[in-house]
Amino acid sequence: MKNLFVLTSILSLIINPLSSKADHLKPKLREIISGGKLFHVDLKSFDLRNRDLEDSNLNSADLTGSDLRNTKLNGANLKKANLSNSDMRGANLSGIDMRETILRGANLSRANISNANLSGLDLKGARLKGTDLNNANLSRLDLRGANLREANLSNADLSGADLRNAKLSGANLSGAKLINANLRGASLTETDLKRANMRSADLRNAKLVESDLSYTDLTDANFRAANLSGVRAKELKGCPILLPIRWVCENNTLLNTN
Repeated sequence: MKNLFVLTSILSLIINPLSSKADHLKPKLREIISGGKLFHVDLKSFDLRNRDLEDSNLNSADLTGSDLRNTKLNGANLKKANLSNSDMRGANLSGIDMRETILRGANLSRANISNANLSGLDLKGARLKGTDLNNANLSRLDLRGANLREANLSNADLSGADLRNAKLSGANLSGAKLINANLRGASLTETDLKRANMRSADLRNAKLVESDLSYTDLTDANFRAANLSGVRAKELKGCPILLPIRWVCENNTLLNTN
């Protein structure tokens, strides 16, 4: 009988591993500090406003719906961390590798994400108004319909990014890499695109009213049916393959012949 009990216990552990290893654990408050060891912890809906979590290990942590406004997270390990629907307005995430971080529905407005790596993430409809994304790796990012108004995207890599219908009015994209980016239907009113690389970018039906494209590489870019009213585009590095009716590219300058 005793042997049968032992055998049953072993089989139970094999089939149903201990919940302490499978479930996220609630951390002690004293552990939520800069450099804290917070691997696989449960911080759902936690109030972490203004905390210093710099260099913390949050690998696989569950931060769903947490309040991380103005929190310092630079240098933190956010690999496989779940930050869905979290409020990260004004948070410092500079220099972090977030390629495996879950950010669905997160509010990242006014956050500092400069020099970070978000390559390949799904950020459809993301709230990134006024966010600092200077020199960030945003290549192949899904940013369809995202709010990037007044964001700093200078020198960011947006190669192959999907920015269809994204809101980029007033954003700084100077020196940004937008090679093969899809900006179809995007709003780029009063946007700074000086010295950007927009080779083969798709800007069909995009709105670029009063935008500055000076010194930009527009080689093979598609501007069909785009709104170029008041655009400034001189000393271009290359001309688009298609332009709206009554627009031409002559002497590396976009001109309205109307």
